Amino acid sequence: MKELKKLFSKPAEVEPVKMPLFKLCFEPLGLFVDNFKQLFLLIAFYGLLATAVSFAFGFPYACFSPSSLGQKLYCSSSNALYAAYLVIKILLFAKFFERVYALNLKTLSLKLKELVSFGRKELKISALLSVCILLNLLPLVSLAVLAARVPNPDWVVETFFFGVVSTGFFVPFIIMRFYGVFGLAAENKPLVSLAEIWRLTAGNGLKILLGLFVILIFTSFLLGGFNSNVRAISAANGFYTSFVSELLYNVILFTLFALFVNHCFMQHKFIFGEKKHG
Repeated sequence: MKELKKLFSKPAEVEPVKMPLFKLCFEPLGLFVDNFKQLFLLIAFYGLLATAVSFAFGFPYACFSPSSLGQKLYCSSSNALYAAYLVIKILLFAKFFERVYALNLKTLSLKLKELVSFGRKELKISALLSVCILLNLLPLVSLAVLAARVPNPDWVVETFFFGVVSTGFFVPFIIMRFYGVFGLAAENKPLVSLAEIWRLTAGNGLKILLGLFVILIFTSFLLGGFNSNVRAISAANGFYTSFVSELLYNVILFTLFALFVNHCFMQHKFIFGEKKHG
């Protein structure tokens, strides 16, 4: 509870930091290349775990694919199972986040106990990831509401409604300035005021956006190419083909997520690198 209060506490008097554009855009890639051997092991390990979870709960990629792969698989339609599946996947990604962050800090251990143990750090990261995902989905919610609405003949009401609902489109551009908070959770440090982070990142919004845009390019390229190729796969040897496609899908997801972790690491480094927190 104290941690949550800190998020909304009165901000300290701070000056905005300077984030180098080149480093913000390309250092996440540089960290990925520099740590490729350990990252590959982490991606393979958590990719296999995520694949096992997907098949165990009945939600592999093949079940949602436009190809015929899912015809010979167990595909669940239970909302309760899907909710449990999402919780476990978020916990897996939170643990992966913590391990990749430890790799960037040069404190990584590849012992099995360290790879599967969960504690305060992972729970913090899981909560932050959940909030981040929900907030980034608000543009889709706004779009759905606007598309389904019945126009009001009163232009004042219509304008007000459109203005309020449209604010959801701007939320991702606001929260991207707070991704450095993930670093505080990964290092198990106390959270700080959101207003303080807002002040510290003032003037860096476009740089952060461009840094994330680089990751978005990789995301579009890898996931777009993967989805196009899966469409052409037949249902022959359904389980084995589906397992390989699911593993590859999770490897791609964790690879892209590693770039996001590196971006958060760089944000945290620029924002809090020279600043001490309780």
